[in-house]
Amino acid sequence: MSQPLPCPLSDLAWVRPDGDRLDLDGTPGWFWRAPDGLVLACAVEPAHAGPAWLVRASLLLAASADALPYALWREGGRYWLWRRYPSGSAADEVGPELENQLALARWLADVAPRRESLSLRQAARLA
Repeated sequence: MSQPLPCPLSDLAWVRPDGDRLDLDGTPGWFWRAPDGLVLACAVEPAHAGPAWLVRASLLLAASADALPYALWREGGRYWLWRRYPSGSAADEVGPELENQLALARWLADVAPRRESLSLRQAARLA
């Protein structure tokens, strides 16, 4: 049984419940209510999700101050990019930030290297 969408998600027309998950404009997602806000996760779906991709994606997130609110997590064979939104956030605040989160997830999926192996020296050059 799916949970009712919390406000501010219920005010965003492009966010739809999908069973116990979300459809975020075609991207799988999910949410949970935290004591101090709402946590939203969206799928990151790289074509090659091997160790080389994970190293590169992690380094890219760590290298940008703009990416500080985000975390990459693996659950059930899928990577998720999640972020906490403070309690009391309105749809006009969450909507643009969630669009940024989706754009970041899509960008991370596209930066996957084509090789599955990556040496420490190669990883250092990516940073």
